[in-house]
Amino acid sequence: MIMRIGSHCQGIIDIPPLPTPKLTDALVQVERWHLLNAPASIPTSPTNPSTESIEHNWQRDPSSDYAEDTTCGIWMPCLWVCEEGRGLGDVVERVGEDGEVARWRVVEVGEEGEDERT
Repeated sequence: MIMRIGSHCQGIIDIPPLPTPKLTDALVQVERWHLLNAPASIPTSPTNPSTESIEHNWQRDPSSDYAEDTTCGIWMPCLWVCEEGRGLGDVVERVGEDGEVARWRVVEVGEEGEDERT
């Protein structure tokens, strides 16, 4: 599961036991990200009223313990989920070296500003 709330993103994955030297026991791994530059628009120039977006700058939290394992197709696309324009039903997939397909689908999207409290 991957969730983004405001400028924070967290992914949690339950990895089943696999016949690889690295993953002989089931385990849960977590990845956390924090957005350093909140999304915003700025004027392109003082005389031009059009705007351009400030690029996002995601920083991985050092307490994250998730490590991608391409041999088994274990993969958690936190930053893909957080891209602008991501919508309900969007899907991304990757085939591991073992031929297994890892697939992630957006199943819930909150309304913009829904997490704001007044």
